[in-house]
Amino acid sequence: MNKGILLFFVLVFLGCSSTPTEQFKSLVSDPHYAQYQQKLDDLEHQQLSGAISYSEYLERKKQIDEDYTKEVQERENIIIPEKQQ
Repeated sequence: MNKGILLFFVLVFLGCSSTPTEQFKSLVSDPHYAQYQQKLDDLEHQQLSGAISYSEYLERKKQIDEDYTKEVQERENIIIPEKQQ
């Protein structure tokens, strides 16, 4: 009987711990941030493969960062209008 109870708790624990979290990630993920990360990853790949120089990498990275920061500020201004000045 004790083995049955132990087996039950093990199965319940395994069932709860194997809940798919991919569904929850899609609910919380920010597509704008994902696109920003993809641009940075692509840029880094270009630099590491030798397609662009390091200085060009830094210049493009700065531009991507500035564009993303501007986009975030625009979205925040839509959500929280009192932040606009």
